[in-house]
Order: sequence, then C-alpha cells, then structure tokens
Amino acid sequence: MLALLTLPSAFSSPTEKEFVMVKLPNAKCADGTPAVYYIAANASSTSWVVWLQGGGLCQSLDDCKSREQGALGSSRDYASSIDAPRGMLSSDPVENPDLAAWNKIYIPYCSGDLWQGTAKEAMNPFPNPDDWTAYFHGHYILEDVAVQLQARQSNGGVTEAVLTGCSAGGIGTIVNCDWFSSIFDESVKTACRPEAGWFGVPHATYPNFISAGGPDSDPDPRKLAIWNWTANIEPYMLKSDVGKRCAADIATGKLHVEHCEGQKLGEAFCCASPPLAYAYSKTPMFISENMADAYQVFSNGGCPGQSKTCALSVLNRKATSFWDYIRDGISSSLTTHVINGTKRHQDGLFAPACLVHCMSAWQGPVQLGGKTDAQAFGDWYFGRGAPDSHMLFDNSSSPYELCQCQNEAHVAPDDYLSCETDGFWSPK
Repeated sequence: MLALLTLPSAFSSPTEKEFVMVKLPNAKCADGTPAVYYIAANASSTSWVVWLQGGGLCQSLDDCKSREQGALGSSRDYASSIDAPRGMLSSDPVENPDLAAWNKIYIPYCSGDLWQGTAKEAMNPFPNPDDWTAYFHGHYILEDVAVQLQARQSNGGVTEAVLTGCSAGGIGTIVNCDWFSSIFDESVKTACRPEAGWFGVPHATYPNFISAGGPDSDPDPRKLAIWNWTANIEPYMLKSDVGKRCAADIATGKLHVEHCEGQKLGEAFCCASPPLAYAYSKTPMFISENMADAYQVFSNGGCPGQSKTCALSVLNRKATSFWDYIRDGISSSLTTHVINGTKRHQDGLFAPACLVHCMSAWQGPVQLGGKTDAQAFGDWYFGRGAPDSHMLFDNSSSPYELCQCQNEAHVAPDDYLSCETDGFWSPK
C-alpha cells in the first residue's frame, strides 16, 4: 500500500513561496532520493491542474549517471517551496483567467524515462557491463501522487482535473492520459493537454537529409536507438489498456508500424510513441504543438544552429529545407491522428507554424484564429464556441514565418538548444 500524506492546504508561513514541496513516501528519483511534488492548494476550489516537468530522455548510461548529479536525477537540492510557474500554473487571473483559482500541482522530472518506468527496484537497463544502478520510477511517481488526489476526491475535493506538461512532460501526458482519467470516478471531469510532446514521427537526421541518399538513407527514422533501453524498465505504456489495444491491432495485422522492426519487444514497442498512444487513448485531449518543433529540428535532427536573426537564418537554404521537412512530417501526423482522426469530435489542437520547442507563451503573442493558446484551450475545455472551432493550425511552410515566431516570443537564438528543463522551475 502506498502511504497517505498530509497535504498542505496553503503555505505554512508568510515567507514561503506559493508552491510547497511534498516528499513522496515510495517513489524515488534516479539516485534514490525521494521524488516530490509541489502544490499550491486552494481550499475553495475542487478543480486541479497537474503539470509534468520536461527534461528530455536519458539517452545513455553516461547521460543517466550525469543526471544524478543534478535536478534531473536527484531531489537532494530541491527547495522547500518555489515561486508560481508561468502559464497554466499561474495564479494571476490576467495571465491565466480560466485556471488561476484552481489547485495546482507541479511534479519535477527526475527519472529520465519519459514518465514511463514502473520497475520498483534499482537497475541498470543498459547493455553496458557496469555495476551502476538507478531507479526509473516515472509512472510510479504519478501513482504515488495519485494517492494524494484520490484522498482529496474521497472528501469531495476533486470535481475536475487536467494533466499537462511540456516536452518529456508532454510525452508523459499523452502516454499517461487514460491512466490519469482512470484514477478518478466517473463524476470527475478529466482532460489532458500535452505540450510539445508529439515525438515519434519518422524522420531523417539533417546529415542524412542532405546526403546523396536523401531522407530514405537514415537507418533509424524513429530514433529508436536512443530509447530502446526503456524496454527494460517495465514501461507503463506497454502494460496499459491503450498499449494493449495498439499491440492487438498489430498482432492481427490491422496496424503496421513502419520503421519499427527488430525491437526487443517487437513492433508493439512503437505503441508507446505519442502519435499511436494518442490514437488509442479515449480521454479528451487538447494538443499544443509547434508545427516545426525546434527540439526535433536541432537536437534530434542535428540541423545546424540558427544565425542571430531570422533574416540571416533563412539564407541557409539547406537548413530551411530541413525545417520544412520536419514541419511536413509533424503536420502530416497531426492531420492524420488529430484533425482527421477518430477523436476529432472531442479533442482540440493549437498548432502554430513556429520553429520553437515548448509553446512560446500561454497568453500570446502567437495567435491562431484570433486566439492565444490559453484562449483556445479554455474555449475547448469549457465548451465555448462551435464544436468544429477547436482545431486551430497554421501549416505555412514559409521559413521566415517559422523562425519569426522566436522573435515574437523573445526567444534567444540558442534557447531551443537548452532543453534540460521546460524553463518553469529551478531547484535552488
């Protein structure tokens, strides 16, 4: 049994910041220190938003070891309280008019496993002959937090709840969305809002893209080499009803996933990729995703960095062709699974033509159909406007428009390469 904690209803002293840390009794960070969450509670509200921090995938044994030395693998230096993060977790009614008064939970990311690990014991999931071990408790952390939310629900303290997060947190939101809905009874309204989590679309790296062989020469279009170690940490997605439905369709021949051959767990391993996890989920989702995700262009794709200005960047025709190649892949996938998918009647989308990773800002300046990301989500969630008005996207292929979003959002040229966190939180 997971132990039940006494939750703070507000901060305990005037000197504390808004979000107060709660240590979890069972789930651990990679180095074995307790996993935690931060809460800003409002006793007068029964609405909750839960944010999963981003921070990328632990890509190798050495990467996992290095993470243990910082906030992405250890809670030893976490502060006892933190300032209110921006966006959906803001308590400012101007910045966050629909959700400012909600209860808010922020969960730091310290497992490196895209919020999927369920293996309870420390292990070395890599093939390297090394006696190093770590805990990969990504999903288990969420289960530990869920006990606290279920306790609130039993007292009538939860009537609606939204799971959200950016980057790795966006991936975690998609793969854990149906589970999140299942922890509450049917009287609770639940939804998910993954941000910048639409990874898993097959694409070549920039060197292969510009080579004589072209995009088809890439031997690993789904970039499985850097995440197939997660097959060893009992990934939640492959145990879930969502993953099982996907795997069943693969087994019967109803579904074939290209570029997913030779995996330890077979073709069904790709059922854990966000587009397929989304397609087989049932809980309402609102996708916030840039059409040209900068992390997939530069970090995953290996595209050369930009110049100091957009005007100079667009002069590199090879690079801008790659931007458009990634944009086209993401666009096609979103069109297939979201815009024209089987869940289009219940889901929403905010997808600007931007070369940025996480959304530039909750309240603009980027707008689609005259709406910011915040307005679009609020209209969808609260049922404002016509049912067919919640799929907002800009499929422009203009390289200047793609990189101009960074200038509008005041994003420095190298910010898209600094993706260790989602920019919301610092442990000190």
